[in-house]
Amino acid sequence: MKIVLTGGGTGGHFYPLISVAQSLRKEIKKQKYIVPEIHYISDTPYDEGILFDNRIIFHKVQAGKSRIYVSPLIIFDWIKTFFGIFRAIITLFQIFPDVVFS
Repeated sequence: MKIVLTGGGTGGHFYPLISVAQSLRKEIKKQKYIVPEIHYISDTPYDEGILFDNRIIFHKVQAGKSRIYVSPLIIFDWIKTFFGIFRAIITLFQIFPDVVFS
């Protein structure tokens, strides 16, 4: 079984996903299922040590910022987001997960 976790690069997204991964591992161990491969897809790993400790594989996918003010950086963010979407699709097809949790 392959599970993909995805979220933003902040602790508000990261720690709940780690909690979900830990709960999944406990339940799978209790039910004696096959140990899943858990992947985390994000722009930045919030805490690589926690990912390593929980045996979660990290995949980096670029993401642009959604700006609500006028800035010349908006163009670069659109480009990053455009290519990030394709990279995310390729990454998902390479992993081919059974479950995606966001």
